[in-house]
Amino acid sequence: MADLLANILFTLNVTLPVLVVLCLGIWLKRRGFIDQHFTDIGNKLVFNLALPCLLFVKIADAPITKNFDLTYLTYALAVTIGTVISLQWVCRYFSLNVQKIAVFVQSSYRGNMGIVGLALIFNIYADNSDALAVAAVYLGFMTLVYNIVAVFILQTDSKAFSWARLKSLMMNPLILSIFFATVWSVLNIPLFSVVKQTGNYFASLSLPLALICIGGSLKLASLKENKQWVMWACVVKLVAMPAAAVLGAMAFAFTAEQITLLFIYMSTPTAAASYVMAKQMTNQAQLAAEVIAITTLLSTVSISIGIFSLKTAGYIV
Repeated sequence: MADLLANILFTLNVTLPVLVVLCLGIWLKRRGFIDQHFTDIGNKLVFNLALPCLLFVKIADAPITKNFDLTYLTYALAVTIGTVISLQWVCRYFSLNVQKIAVFVQSSYRGNMGIVGLALIFNIYADNSDALAVAAVYLGFMTLVYNIVAVFILQTDSKAFSWARLKSLMMNPLILSIFFATVWSVLNIPLFSVVKQTGNYFASLSLPLALICIGGSLKLASLKENKQWVMWACVVKLVAMPAAAVLGAMAFAFTAEQITLLFIYMSTPTAAASYVMAKQMTNQAQLAAEVIAITTLLSTVSISIGIFSLKTAGYIV
């Protein structure tokens, strides 16, 4: 009984802070303390400066060769590609709307790893620099994968794709930050205390500001037209994909730490970036917005159940 209560308390300590700050963003928006302009600027600040600083400091200050596991990253890539191909194949039996299928598939695999994922990981592994470095390397690799896959999924007509758009995605600040941090770590360049401390100041800004902005941006429009699509996107994103990923990882005998990181990243709610790309490349942006809103709200429950299960099974110490 004592162990059960301890595991429940641990789970709440991990997920509740994220939910509280997220709800704070909703409350601040409704009370008029923040508006859409604030959330737009805040998201830009996090995406272009604060989060890249956080990733740079965590990777550059850790031995990258020690934390780079090609098998682990290949497995994460295989889960993502497998999910995309399976969903594309199944959806074509139920709908001829290729743009809706494309947005549904993107919303089902593309998680908010950089904000919600990192926030949860920091709550679990705050004092484990190796785990944070592994998490940062995974984030960099999968951010690149997610962006490239999204471009090709949403390319539903010949005019939608352009190499300029792909180049723009490759110049993602998170990807650039991780690239330079990796070079820094491989060359074993010391991270001077003034650089590290300055980076930490910006890094500490990223997660709370980002969560407030997500809360302030949530919009629940009418779900009548897209109700079935939203429901199945939630099932895939919050239950099926993370469950399949974790069970497969256990079969491949990955470490408990790797399995926990994989679960958290795979179970995060749909990323806000999926709405931006859906709006640019399709006419189904509303579906993307609805999936983001619903998965963000429901993920606090599904992630809590997952973390509690991993803790009870001994995968989280």
